[in-house]
Amino acid sequence: RGVMPDKPLSLPDFISEAKLEGAANLTDARLETIYRTNINTAANEGVMAIMRDPVAQDLYPLVMITEIVDDRSREHHAAMDGYVTTPGEIDRLNLRPPNGYNCRGSLIKMTWDEASDLGLLDDAGKPDMIALRRYNSPEQEGLIASGTYPDEGFKHNRIGK
Repeated sequence: RGVMPDKPLSLPDFISEAKLEGAANLTDARLETIYRTNINTAANEGVMAIMRDPVAQDLYPLVMITEIVDDRSREHHAAMDGYVTTPGEIDRLNLRPPNGYNCRGSLIKMTWDEASDLGLLDDAGKPDMIALRRYNSPEQEGLIASGTYPDEGFKHNRIGK
């Protein structure tokens, strides 16, 4: 906490500067986690800042969580890949990636045409919460409802709340 500098730094420069600034007791691996978590948080908060803007809301009604799915992915993070909802629900449920340490999740803005093509709009052309529940898997809904996703420590005190 409080280690991320105001100027852009590469990961090796960040680790060196952090140790000079009083984080000498932290391992390089821990500092890398801090760096990557802060970079991912900033990128996804930037997407959400756009999504909260009334002008952007006219362009993007929905947002999708994408998770990198590979042999390093936690099973419950991989299961959330492709979850779609409204920006308001992302905020309400605190689902903005990163949703755990070393989470590689991202938010993708979805256009009205994309939402329509997936059948996620009602007859009036607005996001259809029933269609969204059908689109998202029961496993995804269960991970959120059980508190398994996001990981502990990533559920509160988010920027923009």
